[in-house]
Amino acid sequence: MILNMAQIRLQKGTGIDGIVRDYVPDISEELGKLKVKEGISFLSGLFKKYKSAVHYGSHLGLLASITNILSPEKVNLFLQSTIGFEGEIFYAKMTGIFLNQLIINSYVHGGNNFVLVPPNSKALSFFGQELGYQKRGFDPNYEIYPLTREKPLMMEIRGDLKEHRFHRLKYTNLTVYGDVGILFGTMSEDSAISIHGKVTYGFFDQAKRCIITVDEMIDGFLSMYHGKEATQCTFRTSNPLTLETLLKNVPKDNRVVFLEADGTERVVKDF
Repeated sequence: MILNMAQIRLQKGTGIDGIVRDYVPDISEELGKLKVKEGISFLSGLFKKYKSAVHYGSHLGLLASITNILSPEKVNLFLQSTIGFEGEIFYAKMTGIFLNQLIINSYVHGGNNFVLVPPNSKALSFFGQELGYQKRGFDPNYEIYPLTREKPLMMEIRGDLKEHRFHRLKYTNLTVYGDVGILFGTMSEDSAISIHGKVTYGFFDQAKRCIITVDEMIDGFLSMYHGKEATQCTFRTSNPLTLETLLKNVPKDNRVVFLEADGTERVVKDF
C-alpha cells in the first residue's frame, strides 16, 4: 500500500476516528471507568489489567498475565484507547510494556503488518525496547525469541517516536512516518528500517546487517554518533544533505547509497 505523506500527517494524533471507524472507545476522565461500546468488548478484560498497572506500576507477573491475542488492527485500537490514562504516573512505562507484549502475542498467533498511530504526546518509554526478547526466570542468558528471519515483524508507525526506546530490534521491517529520537535503533540486527522524518543523534549505533533509509539527519558536533560502531549495514537516503552527513560519519564496514529521483540506487561509498 502506497501512503501519502500529507494524509499521514493529518491523521497523526487525531485519535481513533478515521483510523478504525467501526470501533469507537468511550473512556471517561476518571481512571478505571471504561465504558465499552458494542464491538470492542474484547478490551474490557485487558483494561482491567492495564488500569491497575498504570496506577500502581506493579511488575510482578505482569508479562505472563498479558495473554490477550488481538489482531493488528485491534492492537492499534488498544493504543488509541490508552490516551484516557495519560495522566497516570506509570502511563509511559506500562503502556509501552503492554503494547510490546500485545504485538508479540499477535505475531506468534499469525498477526503481522501492524499499523500504529500513537495518539499521545508522552513518550512510551518502553515501546519498541528489545521487542521480541523475552527473558524467562532469573537467568539473563535464557531468552525466548519468537521473531524469525523468514517471517520478519512488519510494522508501520504513523507519528513521531521522538523519545520512544526503539532499540535492539531484530528481524523487523519498520517504517516510521515521523521524527525519531536520540539513540533510535541502537544495537539492532538484521532489520530494515525507513524513517520518513528527522533523525537525531546516536542513530543505529552498534547496528549489524541492517538496511537503514532516512530522509533527514541532524548535522553537528554530536552527529559523529550517527551509525557509530555499526557494521555491515547499508545507509540509504534521497536527501543530498543527509548524504553528506552519512559520508562524514558512517564508519568503515558499511555502505552508503543515494536514491536517485527515478528510484535508482547509486552506491556512493562501499567500505
